[in-house]
Amino acid sequence: MAGSSHRRTGQPCEDANCWQIADGVLIASVADGAGSAVNSSMGANQAVSKAVEAAIDWLRSQGVPGCAGTWDKLLRRAFGRVRKELEGLAEIMETSPQEFATTLLLAVVADGWLAVAQVGDGAVVVRASDDTFRAVTRPPVGVYINETSFLTSVNGMERAQIVVEETPITGLAMLTDGLQMLGLRMPQGAPHPAFFSPLLRLLAAGPNGDGATDKLRGFLESPQVMQRAQDDLTLVLAVREVVGEST
Repeated sequence: MAGSSHRRTGQPCEDANCWQIADGVLIASVADGAGSAVNSSMGANQAVSKAVEAAIDWLRSQGVPGCAGTWDKLLRRAFGRVRKELEGLAEIMETSPQEFATTLLLAVVADGWLAVAQVGDGAVVVRASDDTFRAVTRPPVGVYINETSFLTSVNGMERAQIVVEETPITGLAMLTDGLQMLGLRMPQGAPHPAFFSPLLRLLAAGPNGDGATDKLRGFLESPQVMQRAQDDLTLVLAVREVVGEST
């Protein structure tokens, strides 16, 4: 959803998210289009949809990877495909790929496996079976405030965080930079359990019958969040039994 600064100026939300479950595997992606790029919203939306599509295509053609090296290839192939899609879109529209600049986070959760890739700000946080939280990826620490990398940057792929773990998880959270100051202890990027734990419990209680999605949206639109989060807000949540999202 659009952050408070965008609402004041009438700018649209430049964040995007997409998720699917394919053959029991969760694939989720979030992105934050660069505010300085003319087509950033289009870039973010294309990035998340194509990243999920690329991961699903791999899983259906190659099967679920059984080793870390193959998971790594899946993630890199997905990011490479997204970058080519954005470059192709820029060529069609006769403009620079930088006009579609966006961050990109992709998480694939299979039975006993977690595979995550990230370029730019945001974070992927997981909950373990003992109810502890940790950041699998986190915002890169730059020289300047609000400095970040984008997938379309010349060195975007070189700066990607790629993490593959053979580990079970009970919860997943993906967020763009609008929620970093609320959900993470900066500059370390360590997650605040008090932020994530109630949200995952709410989701587990029943995202449909209990109106969890509306409650999550209400939380993101609450004054206490809007006063501290100026940028666009995207939060994708998943628990083992139920998957849901709010943007």
